[in-house]
Amino acid sequence: RPECEKPSEESKEPVTKEVTMPQIGGPWKLLDLDGNPVTEKILQGHNYLLYFGFCNCPDVCPQTLSKIAKAMEILGKEVDIEKLNLKTVFVTVDPDRDNKKRIEEFLSLFNIPIIGLRAKSNDDPDLREMLNKYRIFANKIELADKPNSKGKIPYTIDHTVITYLIDKDNKCIRHLSPTLAARDMANIIKEALLPKSQ
Repeated sequence: RPECEKPSEESKEPVTKEVTMPQIGGPWKLLDLDGNPVTEKILQGHNYLLYFGFCNCPDVCPQTLSKIAKAMEILGKEVDIEKLNLKTVFVTVDPDRDNKKRIEEFLSLFNIPIIGLRAKSNDDPDLREMLNKYRIFANKIELADKPNSKGKIPYTIDHTVITYLIDKDNKCIRHLSPTLAARDMANIIKEALLPKSQ
C-alpha cells in the first residue's frame, strides 16, 4: 500500500461494504513564475518532490529545502541521478507576497534547480483546491493589530510542513517528514525510485 493512501481501520466485524479511502493529490491548476497557467501535466513523466511553503518563512521552509538539496547531493554521489528523473517543486502558500522576484531570490539560496509555482492570491480557488487535495493546511496569522508604515498588517503563515514524493504518473507514493535527516530522505527516495537490485 502506498504511503500516501489513507489507511483503512482494522475491524473484527465482517466487512459488508468496501470503502474507498481518499487519496493524497490529484489534478491541479496554478501559474508559473511568469504568470502562465500550468497543470500537473507539465511534470508528467518526471518523478518530483513537492513542497508547500512561503518565502518569508523564518525557519522550517528554508531548513526543509536545504535538506532536500543535501539529499539530492547525496543521491548524486551514490546513484545515476539521471535514472531518478527527479525534480523539485515549490508551491507558495503566500502568493500575495511571493511574486516572481521574491520566489526566484528565495529559491536561489539552495544549490539545486527548483520549479517555483504560485497562484493569483492566497484565496485563489485553484490554490485552495490543490491544498485540499494534498491535505495542506495554510492559515494567515496577523502579527499586529495595526498597519505598519506601509499601511499593511504584518502576518505569517501557519502551514502543514511535509514533502511529497510524486511519481511519473503524478501519483503520490511517499511522504517525507520535516524531521528526517537529509541522509534518511535520500534513502527513502532511492528505495522508492530505484529497482531493488541497484
